[in-house]
Amino acid sequence: GFGGIARMNEGVLPGRDVLGEHIRLGSNSVILSRTFNHADVQVGEKSFEQAVAELRTTELGLDLRSLGCIQKDRLHTHLLIAKLVELAKARA
Repeated sequence: GFGGIARMNEGVLPGRDVLGEHIRLGSNSVILSRTFNHADVQVGEKSFEQAVAELRTTELGLDLRSLGCIQKDRLHTHLLIAKLVELAKARA
């Protein structure tokens, strides 16, 4: 299963990577993480509407990936997840 998706370039596992896997696996919806809706305008973060627009733009680009790029992205995401698992084990 999947947890919530972060903004495209944010999160422990960046939203772009999670979105890429959703698209690769044929998913037609995502759950937005709690932090997705959080924007600190004083720090210059994007509004919710801007973040959704970026998600949609990224989705269109990910839909156009070649098979080679899809596999490269899958491997990249797999390696990130493996690192997160190792970090979690080290903390336990």
